[in-house]
Amino acid sequence: VPSLYVIKGIIILDNDGNRMLAKYYNQLFSTVKEQKEFEKSLFTKTHKGSGDV
Repeated sequence: VPSLYVIKGIIILDNDGNRMLAKYYNQLFSTVKEQKEFEKSLFTKTHKGSGDV
């Protein structure tokens, strides 16, 4: 368990889950395909139908 918090990337998605901006700081997702799959799964887990955040 790491003792420090680490930012491994910054992602901004639109209301449809499409990438507006993405910057990854390590090779965890080394290909664009892996990045898009991660972003899709993240959007699915965090999307709220009512539009409220």
